[in-house]
Amino acid sequence: MNSMLEVFTRARKTEIAEKILESEMRKGFQPSAQNFNVLIYGRAASRTPAKAELLFEQMAAAGVEPDAVTYSAMIKAMVKSDRLSRALYWLVAMTSAGFTPNEYTYGLLIKGFIAANQMDDASRLYHIARANRAFPTD
Repeated sequence: MNSMLEVFTRARKTEIAEKILESEMRKGFQPSAQNFNVLIYGRAASRTPAKAELLFEQMAAAGVEPDAVTYSAMIKAMVKSDRLSRALYWLVAMTSAGFTPNEYTYGLLIKGFIAANQMDDASRLYHIARANRAFPTD
């Protein structure tokens, strides 16, 4: 299932991928966090953060538990849409859910703050990442 969803999301046809998953769920398919993660990353790429958040809600409604990748995907969706305060919200949600952000997650946030010329915030996040031994990548 993930391979098919990835084909459509990489082709920037996330709506089709979402319809495929919805159709399969109506037939009894039990989706996984990975299925939703693919779609959320697709929404990050298309810069549609509200739809990414809707997918997160649909994921919960389907009884699927988000994983660390889900939260990183949500953060990416917010960063790519210049919604940095919302990205921080998802960082807090991630840690509240018991997941530890890794270097990729911190890197997303730091790059977003740098792109927005919010260097103090970028620096603060960098120091938090280092303190947590998550050395951000480029």
